[in-house]
Amino acid sequence: MKADRIGALASGAMYAMLSTTIKPGVIDRTTPGTRNGADYLTTQTAIRAASPWFSEIARQSIDSAEFSPDTLFFRLRKLGLKAEGEMQRLAGGVSVFKGSFFFAALCAAATGRVISCNMKPDSNTVCLIIGEMTQDICRRELETLDVKMKLIGADSLSRGERMYMKYGKPGARGEAENGLSTVTRYALPLIKKLRAEEHLTLNDIYVQTFMTLMEHTVDTGILSAENDLAGEEMQDRARGIIERGGMLTPIGREKIAKLDVHLRERKISPGASAALLTAAIFLHTLDDEARYKFL
Repeated sequence: MKADRIGALASGAMYAMLSTTIKPGVIDRTTPGTRNGADYLTTQTAIRAASPWFSEIARQSIDSAEFSPDTLFFRLRKLGLKAEGEMQRLAGGVSVFKGSFFFAALCAAATGRVISCNMKPDSNTVCLIIGEMTQDICRRELETLDVKMKLIGADSLSRGERMYMKYGKPGARGEAENGLSTVTRYALPLIKKLRAEEHLTLNDIYVQTFMTLMEHTVDTGILSAENDLAGEEMQDRARGIIERGGMLTPIGREKIAKLDVHLRERKISPGASAALLTAAIFLHTLDDEARYKFL
């Protein structure tokens, strides 16, 4: 599998996640972001900026046999930071979908690493490698945040780091260290199941997956906007919508639309769920390509 193809899978996953509509509280085809005001076209431009970086991350991972998985991860972070800067520049200084970029880049890196080890790149092996690449990252980076804050100030902390300091939630790092367990347990089986139902559009499948991820994710995007009770509230709301059928029933669709209005009024954005949806789309597409021998 070529590095450019892996890069295309990563950028394609971000485009698909962005286009999925309605994602309550998150940028989609019809509504802008709840906090930064970034719209659909602006975010498309930012994703285009990330595309060549995904390919380069994959290329370096394919040639990484001499490095341990965790060493490779920290070498690639430099590329990731440059890509994030380029995305922000082309989005007019607005930070868009950093979590989605993190997971897409991580999936691209792990896929390249799998190939470097002469293994078959599928969702199982990629998630195994992701866990190895990010092993112990929470202890190394999150449990020492008080030292970082004292040395260079609280303003240096990312949103995820601030949420860990406040609520003890590991966020994206924890999900990565666990090999994307929320994605493999809930999202991938659901996408596979719903794809077998011919009457469903891909958009409806991805919205249903997004709502399922909301139900099972402690979303740091929600915590940063309000508090831990709001996080639990949104999980309960998502659960209630799924119980009513979600995108598979008229009442479920109505509830999703109402939740979108509610979150936008409160300026809450479940960005972690959107980020995990990106990873789920990448991994499902990877499995499809492996199944049909496109690799």
